[in-house]
Amino acid sequence: MFKIYQFQVAVRVLAIIELSLIARGTSTCLETTHLVSGKRPIPDDYLTASSQFNGNNDNRITDNYSPWRSRLDTKEIYENNSWLNGCWAAQSNDAQQWIQARFLARSYITGIVTQGRNGARGAEQRVTSYQFYVSEDCVNFVTTKKANGDNEIFPGNTDQDSYVTNKLAHPVCALCVRIQPVTWDWHISLRFDVLGCPCGNHNGSQCEHSCPTNCASVNNITSCDDQGVCVDGCFRDFFGRKCNNPCPSNCAAVANGSRCDQQGVCVNGCVDSHFGRQCSNPCPINCATGANARRCDQQGDCFNGCVNDHFGRQCSNPCPSNCAAGGNTSRCDQQGDCVKGCVNDHFGRQCSNSCPTNCAPVAGESRCSNSGTCTMGCVAGYKGGTCESSIDGFVSEESGGGFKSGMIASLIVNCIVIIILAVMSCLLRKKRLTNTDVVNKSSSDRSGHAELSQFSMETCSVHSTLDNNRDEAKPLDK
Repeated sequence: MFKIYQFQVAVRVLAIIELSLIARGTSTCLETTHLVSGKRPIPDDYLTASSQFNGNNDNRITDNYSPWRSRLDTKEIYENNSWLNGCWAAQSNDAQQWIQARFLARSYITGIVTQGRNGARGAEQRVTSYQFYVSEDCVNFVTTKKANGDNEIFPGNTDQDSYVTNKLAHPVCALCVRIQPVTWDWHISLRFDVLGCPCGNHNGSQCEHSCPTNCASVNNITSCDDQGVCVDGCFRDFFGRKCNNPCPSNCAAVANGSRCDQQGVCVNGCVDSHFGRQCSNPCPINCATGANARRCDQQGDCFNGCVNDHFGRQCSNPCPSNCAAGGNTSRCDQQGDCVKGCVNDHFGRQCSNSCPTNCAPVAGESRCSNSGTCTMGCVAGYKGGTCESSIDGFVSEESGGGFKSGMIASLIVNCIVIIILAVMSCLLRKKRLTNTDVVNKSSSDRSGHAELSQFSMETCSVHSTLDNNRDEAKPLDK
C-alpha cells in the first residue's frame, strides 16, 4: 500500500510539473471572442490536421473534408458539380488523429466549442470526447490535466449541429491548440472554435509582462515570447531580437519601410559620405565630390574619382613625386600615370626613371624624352639614342694633358741617369791614371794627354746629347 501511495504522489508531482509548462494566465478577458473564426479569423492555412478523408481511399487531397471545413457552422453544400462536406473528417478512425489551429498571436484560452458533421444524410458523425493540447511555439504540445494529474478529457457532441462548450478552469496562454479525439460516433468528424482573447502586448508565463515597445504589430496585435523576443519583427527603423536597437543613423531612408533589416544592415544603402553594411565608415578623405552626391559606394570605392594629386580605387595613393605639376588639375590619372609629363631629367609613365647619365645637358629642360632618348645628343666620347656606347680610340682633353706630363717626366729621368753614368766613367779613368808606372812617364804623359783629349771629346759629346734632348722635348710644352 505504501508503494502505491508513493506512486500516486509521484504521478501528482509529475502532473504539477507538466502543468507548469503550460502558460496559465490569471487574468480574465475583457471580451471573449472566437479566436478561429471570430472578428479577426485566422487564415485557412493556419488550420492543419493529421489527415483528411478523401472519400475514395486513394490518398487524393481534396477540399471536401479539409481542415478549413472545420470552422463552426460550416454547411454542407453542392458546388461546381461536387459536394463540400460540413466538417473536417480524418482519413482513419484511431486515437492518433488531431486537428490544430494557430492563432494570429499568443492568446488567452478560456474554452472550446465543438459541433458534429453537418448534412451527414443518415450518418450522424461526431466526436463524443477529446483531449485538448496547447503550445507556445506550435512544436511542443502539452495536454491539460486534472487536479489528480490525469489527462483531462472533455465531453463532445451528442448530435450534429448543437454547440457543446467546455470552459477551462484557468486561462491558458498559447499560440497553437490541438483537439485529439478520444471517442466518436460513425466517423471522426468535427467543427470547432476556441474561446479567449489575444494576450496583446504582454509576455510571461501569465502574460504579466509588457512586450518591448518597438515590437511590430499584426492586425493591431503585438506579440512576443516569454523572453520578450518580438514574434513578428520590429517596428519601423528598429532591429534586434527585442527590437531595442535603432537602425544606424547613416542608413539611407526607405519610402515605405524600415531603413535596416533585423540584423541592423542598411537595406537602401547609406547617406552621403558613408559606406559599409551598417554605414558606419566615412568615405575616404580623398574622394572627390561630383554629380553623384554619394562620394563612395558600399565598398568604399570613390564614385567621382579623386581630389588632385591622388589616385586609386579609394584615392589612398599620392601621385608619383616626379610627375610634372598639372596647374589646376591632378598630376596623375586614376592609375597613377603622370598626365603632364615628368620633372626635368626623369621619364616613364610614372616618371620613376632617371635620364641616362651620358645625355648632354640642356639648359632649363630635361636631358631626355619621355621614352628615355637623349634630346640633345651625348657628352664627348659617347654615341647612340641613350648614349650608352663609347667611341673607340677617343682620348679626351684631360687624358691628353696627362700623356704630355708623363713624357716630360720620362725625359728628365733619362737625362739624370746619363749624367750619373758619365761622372762614374770619369772617376774610373782617373783612378787608372794614378796607378800607371813612373818609368813610362813620357809616354804616359803623351798617353795621358791623349786620354785627356779623348775625355774632353766624350764630355762634349754628352753635353751635345743633352742639348739635343732638350730641343726635342720643347715641342711638348703647352
